[in-house]
Amino acid sequence: MSAAPILLPGTRDDAVMLIHGLTGAPAEMKPLARALNRQGFTVYVPLLPGHGADKKTLLRTGWRDWLAGCEAAFDRVAADHATVHVGGVCAGASLAVLLAARRRVASLVTYSMTFRYDGWAMPLITRGAPLLYLIGSLPLIRSIGFAERHPFGIKDDRLRRMIQRQLGEPSNGMLDEFPIGACSELFRMGARVRREAARVTAPALLFHATRDDMADAGNSRLLQARLGGPTQLEMLDDSFHLVHLDRQAGRVASLTASHCDAASRLSAPAHA
Repeated sequence: MSAAPILLPGTRDDAVMLIHGLTGAPAEMKPLARALNRQGFTVYVPLLPGHGADKKTLLRTGWRDWLAGCEAAFDRVAADHATVHVGGVCAGASLAVLLAARRRVASLVTYSMTFRYDGWAMPLITRGAPLLYLIGSLPLIRSIGFAERHPFGIKDDRLRRMIQRQLGEPSNGMLDEFPIGACSELFRMGARVRREAARVTAPALLFHATRDDMADAGNSRLLQARLGGPTQLEMLDDSFHLVHLDRQAGRVASLTASHCDAASRLSAPAHA
């Protein structure tokens, strides 16, 4: 994998901006990006500020920096396309919601929305101690990291082995651990999402696995209850956290394309 942004020019005047997850890189969105691009959409996947390098670089940024990077990327894409849809996975889902609350988007798609890491495979440090998120800015705590655990968000054995080999390799831009300081930023961003989600009136499609190993499906149900526009929650029974890559990735891509296509037909051509 590479930490470089991804741009796939399309054949129509509709674009989709996809946002990768915490400690991740744009290439984790490439299979979904390619599937949407085959439907004619221009697809752009930016590299979030602080990502694609190392833990120290990541910890020099916070959620406001990540969001500012997304806003700048969206504005560039919107300048050249009549409609822009936004989607994201995990922490990228939170960023997509905040972007949809602050920009005029044609639609919103979230993959495994994560307010906190409370899935069945996560350590108790993340599932049962939200106070740790709140004190995550303390110097002696924020740099402590916990390693990503089996099954690494993937139910498919072959794909999981491939991802395991790539985790932590300097060339791919993905970290093999979650620093507490970054998780604290995720928690704070989630609090902002709760406050701003009602401002999102664009149609939203939410994906979540019934047995998400990293973030319980209650995360998406909470988001669905807070959004201000029409929402659809699609539960997946043969995937884990990385639903856009796992066994039902084809279904996820197909439903995403149909959702964006329908929203494009309803959306006004101009953007603020």
